[in-house]
Amino acid sequence: MASRRQPLIAAVLVLAWHVAADEGYAQDPAPPSIATSPFLQHMPVNSERRCVGVCAVSQALLQASPRQETDPAGNAAPADATALARIIYEGLAGGGPKVYPAIVQVDGESRPIDSPEALNQLSTLVTDLYQADYDRVTASPAASHRLALAQRRFVQDQVALRQLLERDPDRTMMFIGTGQRTFPGGEIRPTYHAFLLTLDRDGQVSVFDPNAPGRPWEPTLRDTPGGLTVAWSSPYRDTGETTRQRYRIAAQQQYFRTLFASVRALGGGPVPVTP
Repeated sequence: MASRRQPLIAAVLVLAWHVAADEGYAQDPAPPSIATSPFLQHMPVNSERRCVGVCAVSQALLQASPRQETDPAGNAAPADATALARIIYEGLAGGGPKVYPAIVQVDGESRPIDSPEALNQLSTLVTDLYQADYDRVTASPAASHRLALAQRRFVQDQVALRQLLERDPDRTMMFIGTGQRTFPGGEIRPTYHAFLLTLDRDGQVSVFDPNAPGRPWEPTLRDTPGGLTVAWSSPYRDTGETTRQRYRIAAQQQYFRTLFASVRALGGGPVPVTP
């Protein structure tokens, strides 16, 4: 997210994938190392406020399994990236895919879904959907107020955070952060951001930050009267600077349920995505 208040914001194959999204998750009490997943190692660097899109795509694909579809001739059938992005975006309010297509159509070419090119395309498309809904909702004072309240329904303490993560199939979730970023020269800026938190087998919480993707970062967790704070230091995008950021966090589902309910109340329909 930027420093000022801004948004955190093949047909048969896609239909089959969408139906599977409603089947639930296969629980894994001891998931493999999340850090080795290509969906995290190949996360695009955040730019143009894409943190929501980057996190949404990474999270959705982490908690699903690949399924290769073929055309009548037996050839690999790539999924349409635009339709797939909408499925991922709509899943942010709850549920989510159990399987995902192994190949995606990107700029007229078939790409493995865990390739940097596919993840970059999907995260951009999800961001476009979010940006359109966010702009529509925040144009209404009442709807904007409801969304701000959902964003500030903070996780109260470390116990509550661990309970959330332990209930997740791969113990990895996206959170919406409200806080501040401190730059090397001492400048402090307010910041709104989306990032992933994961709980490993040893009970340690790590951060996957779209501003510094490809590896986990160790956060400092602190219970405060205003809610749990999560803080860590990491490179800031491609600026060459390392910053320290501290956030209070809200769970993704409550934020997006509020957003989607407001869009429906305002009479908004699906927003076309331009590939």
